[in-house]
Amino acid sequence: MADDNKKKKSNKGKTAFMFAFAVTVLGSRAASATAAAAPVNVDDFEDQTTETADSNLGTNPELRQLSGNVYAASESATSVNAFKNALNNVQGFGAYCRFHDGGHVEGNVAALETNNLFTFNTGIRSSVANAGTHYVQYLKQVPQNGIKLTIADGTDFELVLGFDFTEDRTIDNGHGLGFTAGGQTYVIDCGGKVDQVKLTRADGSNSFENIEDNLDAIAEAGQALIESMDYSAEDSKTAITDAYNQIVLNGNGGTDSTLSAGQTIVVSVDSKDLPNCENDLRKLIENNNGYQIIVNVITSADTYDVSFGNVNSDGWCNAAANVVFNFGTYSGRISAPQIGGIFVAPNASFNVGGNLAGSVIADSIYMNNEIHQVTATDVYVEDTEEKDVESEQDTPNIDEQNPNPDGDDDDNTEDIGDDDDDDTVVGDDDDDDTVVDDGD
Repeated sequence: MADDNKKKKSNKGKTAFMFAFAVTVLGSRAASATAAAAPVNVDDFEDQTTETADSNLGTNPELRQLSGNVYAASESATSVNAFKNALNNVQGFGAYCRFHDGGHVEGNVAALETNNLFTFNTGIRSSVANAGTHYVQYLKQVPQNGIKLTIADGTDFELVLGFDFTEDRTIDNGHGLGFTAGGQTYVIDCGGKVDQVKLTRADGSNSFENIEDNLDAIAEAGQALIESMDYSAEDSKTAITDAYNQIVLNGNGGTDSTLSAGQTIVVSVDSKDLPNCENDLRKLIENNNGYQIIVNVITSADTYDVSFGNVNSDGWCNAAANVVFNFGTYSGRISAPQIGGIFVAPNASFNVGGNLAGSVIADSIYMNNEIHQVTATDVYVEDTEEKDVESEQDTPNIDEQNPNPDGDDDDNTEDIGDDDDDDTVVGDDDDDDTVVDDGD
């Protein structure tokens, strides 16, 4: 708990915000791809013995203060587990939202509405070891301006459509693909790789399909987590630094550590302090030693804009999958530069200002740059064994991956940044896309 002589600020009635997830490739109907360099394993979190929990966290507490606004969560931390459970239905998507302002997403998209579905998997295939082969996109409504899929060799895309349609594979003498809906034909630009695209009518069996209810549940659970934490406004200015120092102090969960690998660190920081801790944010994102970290972003009723400043983290940072930014029910605007993490802001408008390694869960997502989907392995706990089975069938599964082998942060918004032969110039709408070799 924060010291008694420090001013404590109640989060009751306050709004707040948080995201995240990277390209995933589905085992059956979903896609799984990138993960953290040393991903947190949920088994380590759930299977701690009473003796281990007692020695690390005290006698069965849910939360133990490490420093200032930084806490360690045990396996019995109700609010933390409820938040993680709420995220289960949206696993495996780089962008999950009500409205998606079309742009370059290296990963899976689920949206009620989009003006342009523009997705890739070429960067994932070349930058992520053991990347999967099956990718899923879900659209509740017909996109306003079309669909473009840039598909790596040896992979396939499944379009799950939430409306009635008639598939059309007669376009361009069978070299093109599209569908008819509402009396209008829509052409899918897939570079002639029609055999690598499958169209499926959503039937309600997909746990990620109910976008509005999922977003509402995540916002509620995120806000409950924020309000469950003791919070000192005085300690907010150093909260990110304090969290990173705990990572350094505890190393990789060795014998001298006060934490075990798989435990969750929860830190609370005022949104106004985020631009002043850019360097430590970058270190927390890139060098978290595999600990899962939830950053509760504290806002107030008069907070309309939140900015992260110039973090400039690696655009293909696998370790970013371990850092979740929780915005709770915050409903204003968020601006993120080149950064990494899982950004969970179900009621907010999120502006992708630079390459983002991770994922975004928001009310609306505006793409001024790229999302490189990076998601962690098995970081979510489940309510019941029965739900485990359902989740495996219906949500994108995330395979454990190795770090980016070539270190390419893909700063060029027109070059995919791969080192294989599948690179394609972004924005080329014909079927003879230009191959690019960036020399990595």
